[in-house]
Parts: sequence; structure tokens; C-alpha cells
Amino acid sequence: MRRPGPFHRRPNGGKTAGKVMRRATTITENVREYIIGLLEDHKIGRGERVPPAREIAATRGGSFIKVQHAIDSLCHDGILETVPRQGTFVRKTWDSHRLRNSISISGSDTKSFIGLDNVIREEVPELRINKEKLMGDFEISVTLNIQSNHKEYLDLSEILDELYPDKSIFYTSPFESFRKGKSLYAIPMLFSPRVIVFNIDMLERAGCPIPEADWTWEDFLTTIRRLKSRYPAENIYCHYPYMALNMLMPFIFRGGGGFLDKKGNVIINSPESRRGLLLYKDLLKTLGYTSYGSRQMFMDGNLVFSFSPRQEVMPSAAALKFRWGGVPLPATGGGNRLTGQTTEGLCVHKSCSNMKLVKKVVKAFLSERFQNCLAAGKYGIPIRKDIAEMSIAGSRDERDKLFFREIPNMCAEYAIETPEIMDWLRKGLNSLLMKSEDDFDKYLDELAIFFKKYIELDKYGEGSLYMN
Repeated sequence: MRRPGPFHRRPNGGKTAGKVMRRATTITENVREYIIGLLEDHKIGRGERVPPAREIAATRGGSFIKVQHAIDSLCHDGILETVPRQGTFVRKTWDSHRLRNSISISGSDTKSFIGLDNVIREEVPELRINKEKLMGDFEISVTLNIQSNHKEYLDLSEILDELYPDKSIFYTSPFESFRKGKSLYAIPMLFSPRVIVFNIDMLERAGCPIPEADWTWEDFLTTIRRLKSRYPAENIYCHYPYMALNMLMPFIFRGGGGFLDKKGNVIINSPESRRGLLLYKDLLKTLGYTSYGSRQMFMDGNLVFSFSPRQEVMPSAAALKFRWGGVPLPATGGGNRLTGQTTEGLCVHKSCSNMKLVKKVVKAFLSERFQNCLAAGKYGIPIRKDIAEMSIAGSRDERDKLFFREIPNMCAEYAIETPEIMDWLRKGLNSLLMKSEDDFDKYLDELAIFFKKYIELDKYGEGSLYMN
């Protein structure tokens, strides 16, 4: 079953109260949109010729000069290129350039963002919502992607201070996940702690007890051993190698470890980190993986356990065809109660020079209307505390209330400074999990040495830019 889009319902029952009148678009804007639409809908491919300006003017309306101005602006944006005496063509790297005054929504099908589209188009009509992989100078992305690319983003702290001098209406801890010194390189729109959700029907068919809030790590492994007599490993728990950092780091946090400490020292091989890694390695060994399932299998009723944030289960909870529940991560006998934090934040690339639009977008995304849209769809927990608490007040759904109870235990201190480090750490940890017990400690120490040297070289490389 396909999970419906996170913003599948409009706030206030779909009413358009507070609707902002949308300004009329210019001919140049319409032509730009027409050409970009041809690219996104694959009607014109890389390297192919764009219809001449006179042809577009004849079929779409408008003067030749205004159409040519639209084409010239797309050439300036790196989307098109003009070859003398031959015409205008789509650049082969057109989707690697950032389109001005547009927003890309990482990891999501924008066609499913029905409510979000309405809010953005009415509140910020000059901001285009991109399809496919076309990048904008505005971006909605997730924690690890934002943290590892933080050097590319503008500092939004002054704009936030100007718009919201009183921060008491927000949950403050998700903001700290996106700070570097005094700089705020992303503004969280929504967040959620991760919890263990489980399929009650599958547990009962295997004769297993229903997990309770105070369950232990041994309870977890004992249940998995019993489930193995009934189900394949990929139907018991989802380990997705590409998501290794999201799935594995919370166990490291829970053991008291991490990747870097606050001084920037590599601690991936510390006793605390090692303990968390061994817990997860023991989990995979108990499962005896030969293939990997997906978290969507849980929504389809074919997975017993999933490690999920609120936005993965609650928007579709009423449509699920099976009974399900949720509990915190099992107690591991030491360490702490931490769990992973999933956050979606607004970033603005340094290529953006329209600060008036930046301010307008930040204001819209933190507005009551936008945040109520999130609350109505139960897509994560809105960053506005007043709206989030109002949305859960009076709820009798203990599964949903669990996400709110786990807020104090969230952790997003991944300390991943670059995309390269994120990729190497993912590969390194996946490889580590497959090592034998005899080779585990040796490889873990080698991994720590690798990252220590990598980080030193990366810092030296940055410094060398200013030599001579």
C-alpha cells in the first residue's frame, strides 16, 4: 500500500480561510514555467533543441522580445545554452544547476504534497515548487543531508530573530541540530523522535508477547528468535544499508557514544560507541539476514518491527489493515534513553541573493497556516510548540502520544561535516557490521584512524586555500 502524501489534507477541513490573492504572472514567467515544464515532463531531453522564440510566441502568446527574455534568463541560470546560428539547447547538466526563486523537496514526490502546494502557492506565489531532481536555491531536506552540506547554506539566524524575537513558541532542541557556532544554517519545520513500531497481528500469530514500554534488549532479541521460526528475517526487522546512519547511530547514542565529541575528536571506536555498535551487530546476527526488507513493508502489514518517526506511520494510521503499537527503543542495561531525531528543515543556498524572498519564505513556513497544515496531516511534530501541543491535546491514541513523550530523549548529534564523510561513514559501518568477532575491534580502530586522518587533511585543504 502506497503511503499517501504527508500533506494530503488541508488545514481547517480544506477551507480556504485566510487565502491570499495570488498576483498575476508575467509573460516572461509563464514562458519560463512552460520551458521548465517541458524538461520536467521529459518532453525535451538533454542536449535537445528548445522551440525557437518566435514559435513559442506564436503558440503561447506574448511578444518575441519577452519570450526571448525568458529564454535568456534560463541560459543565465544554466538550464539552457545558445549556440550561434543553430539555436537554443538544453544543457546536458541542466538539472545540476539551481533554479532561482524555486524550492526543491528532497526525498519526496511533490505531486503528493497537495496541502503544502496550496499553502506555498498562495502565501509565496513567486516561489516555484520543483519536480523531479531539479534543484532550487531553497530546499527542504532531512537532518543528515542538511548537516553534511551546511557549508552551502546561508545563515538564517538574523532573519529568525527579526521575525520571531520570542522563541518560546518553538521547540528549541531541533534548532540546535542546525547550528554551527552562532550561525543557523537551516530552520526546522517539523521533527520527530524515532520509536519502535510493531505489528500486533504478526506477533500474535508467532505466539510472541506484545512489547511494553519497559522492555529490555534481551526481550527484543528473545522475541526475534521466536519470530524466526515463523517469518523470514526480512519480515521481522528492517535494516536498510543505505540508511545505516539513521538506523545505527541511535544505538550508538544510546550506548553513550557518537562519531565526534564536542572538541572534534573521533570517538567512533570509544568503549561507548563500540558497545552500541556491538548491540546492533548482535541484532543483525540474531536475525541472520540474507536479504533486506523495506520500511514500506510495515505499512503493507508484512513487517513485524520498524524503527520509525511519526511522519512514516501516523498520516496513514487510520488506513492500516492490521493492529499495531509502539514502544521506545529497548533498555540496553547502561548508557542512556536516547533515540534518533528525524528533522525536516528549510535551507537557503548561498547562491540566493533575494533576501526579501528569503524572509517571506521563512515567515510562511513558520506561520500558523503552514504549521497547522502539518498538524492536520500528523506529518511529524510541527516545530511550533503551541500548534503541536494543541493538535495532540485530548488524543486517546497512545501510539501517537508516544512520539511526544519521547521528545526529551531525541538526539541528532551526528557531527557529519561533509557529504564525503557521510558516505564513507555509511560504507565503513556497513562493512564493520559484516566483520567477524575476531576482526571487529581491529577494523573499528582502523576506521577511527581513517576518519581522524581524513578530517585532518580536509582541514589542511581548507587552510591551504588561503596560503600565498
